[in-house]
Amino acid sequence: MKKKIQIQIFGHSIAAGNLHSINNKPFFDTWSDLLLKKYDSENFCNHQIKYIIMPSEERHLLNLKSKSVSGVELAIIFHSHPRFNFMPSCTRDWMKQPINEIEDDVINGLSLGMTITPYSEPTLTNITSAEVIQAIESNHRFFHNPELNMNRYYGALIQIDQFCTAKKIPVIHCVLDRKFIPKWFKFSSGIVDYTISSFQRHHLDLDDGTSVDNPYLSSYNKSHNTINEEGNKIIFNKLDSYIQAMIEQNQIIKNELPST
Repeated sequence: MKKKIQIQIFGHSIAAGNLHSINNKPFFDTWSDLLLKKYDSENFCNHQIKYIIMPSEERHLLNLKSKSVSGVELAIIFHSHPRFNFMPSCTRDWMKQPINEIEDDVINGLSLGMTITPYSEPTLTNITSAEVIQAIESNHRFFHNPELNMNRYYGALIQIDQFCTAKKIPVIHCVLDRKFIPKWFKFSSGIVDYTISSFQRHHLDLDDGTSVDNPYLSSYNKSHNTINEEGNKIIFNKLDSYIQAMIEQNQIIKNELPST
């Protein structure tokens, strides 16, 4: 018998796969495909929350607390990069970058289905790419500050951890980079992994704190999440081992599924 677990993934492109992707290319199954299929959670894992382009930590917090994830039995959270600024009116977040790069990102984002709905307006309004670019660029010019960004990141990180603790949500925290976690902070909830996120980088972090050249890096032309098939299987096995340990420790006690 195997377990049915309602898994919710809060992640960036590392969580993309055939089940939930912004393109329809039939690549091999990524770790998220394999995990959601094994635990019969393909339908529960909400598309808009599972994979968001460049999500901020504040967006993760908002999504974690939203009613749409009611009933989550396991949360897998890929913590964000502090440079991303939360844009609640948009379906993605933004970082401070040259205006020409913002323009390219906006045009590409709109072509992939990105939407903008100004705050408090119930439906999407007619807004031009030029208006979006101006809004993002103005925000970065007048409201962006590196120290403020770090404070907002830390605040969301702490609230995510405390929310999971208070609500007794089984959780696997995947840290993007050790340097973004302050020494004065310790997770009070779930399992913490410091290596999985590095599978998308040129240098692969190891469990002992060292790093090596990443042999699993791919491209979006070959993989939904820029990790090759072998790398995705390694991530799947690692996350699956965490889940099995949580089941054995009765942190997750869920419905049995007939063996297939």
